[in-house]
Amino acid sequence: MIKLKELHLSNFRSWKELHLTGLDKMGLTLIQGRNGSGKSNLKAAIEYLLLDETSDNLALDELPFNKGKDCVIQGIFDRDGDVVEITKYRNHRKYS
Repeated sequence: MIKLKELHLSNFRSWKELHLTGLDKMGLTLIQGRNGSGKSNLKAAIEYLLLDETSDNLALDELPFNKGKDCVIQGIFDRDGDVVEITKYRNHRKYS
C-alpha cells in the first residue's frame, strides 16, 4: 500500500505555497473548503506526481500559479516501509 506522508507545493495552481506533513498519521482525511479554495488542485497535484497527468486533463502550462515563477510539486510517500520522494518541476529556471 502507498501512503502519502507529505505534500509540498510551490507556485502550483491556486497554491502559492503549501506544506502538509504527517498525513500518514492522520488516518482518513477529509478535505473541506469553499468553492475555489484549491481542493481539486490538491487532487491534481497528487495525480500529477503519480501519473504524469491529471484526471481533469489540465494542460501542463496551466499548472504554475504564476507563469513567471518556479513551480515545484513534491510528494513523500511510504510504500510498504520504503520512503519514496517524487519531485517535479514546471516552468522552473534551474530545471526548465
